[in-house]
Amino acid sequence: MPLTQNMIQDIFENGIIQNSPLAQDFHTALRERYGYEVMASYYKECGKQRTLNLEIKRDQSSAVLFRDKKEVHFYDDDFSAELFEILYGLMDRHGVSHADDEFFRLTLKEKLKNAFSGERAIVSGVTLSCFDSLARWHTLWLCLSEIKAVSDIKKYACRVYCGWDEHIKEERHYVLFKSKDMLNRFLNDGADKRVIPELWEIVCKHDKWHVITAESYKPLFVLGSELSNEKMFELLHG
Repeated sequence: MPLTQNMIQDIFENGIIQNSPLAQDFHTALRERYGYEVMASYYKECGKQRTLNLEIKRDQSSAVLFRDKKEVHFYDDDFSAELFEILYGLMDRHGVSHADDEFFRLTLKEKLKNAFSGERAIVSGVTLSCFDSLARWHTLWLCLSEIKAVSDIKKYACRVYCGWDEHIKEERHYVLFKSKDMLNRFLNDGADKRVIPELWEIVCKHDKWHVITAESYKPLFVLGSELSNEKMFELLHG
C-alpha cells in the first residue's frame, strides 16, 4: 500500500497510524488545498477502475461534509479527477508507479459514449469518510464482549448491540430487554445508575482516539419488542 500502511481496523484498535512519506505529503497537500485533516488514505487501481478512500478528521473544515452522514462519495467528477491528479503528481515525485491518468480519462470518455447502451461502470471513485464516526463505531463495537460480561447486564438477561441512532445522528449501544417487567425491575433497582459508569469505563479503555465524551455516551435501555423489524435487522447484522 503506497499510502497508509496499516488497515483502518488496526488504527482504531491499536491507536497507531502508519503513514508512508507519500501519504504524509499527500495529506499535507490536501490540507493546504481544501483544509481537510486527513488521518489515513487508501488507493487502489484494478483494471479500468481506481478508488481512493480518505479518512478525514471532523472539524470546522469538514463539518459541512459530515453534517448528517458518515461518508460522502464522488464518482467520475471534477473533484475526484483533481484528487487523483494531486496524488499522481506526488507518486511520480516519490517514484511510486501507477496507471496512466490519461488512461482513466479516456476510459471515462468511452464509458460516457456508450452510456446509451447501458454500459456505465464507475471509473474513478472517491470516498470521504468521517474518521471520528468510524472511530466511534469501532470503539463501541470493540466494547461489546466486555459489556455483555457486566454483572447487571447478565443479571437482567440483556442483549447488547452497537448501531446507528437516527435521532442523535451517532452510533450508540442498545441494551435490549426481553420483557417490560425486566426493564422496569432494572430501572426501579437503580441498575442503570450502576451500569452506565461501568460501561463508560470500558469505553474509555478502548477509545484510543478520544472521540467519545461522557456527555455523548448514552446507552439506550429499551424493550427489544419496541424496536422495528428494520432496526433489529440492522443491529443483528451491523
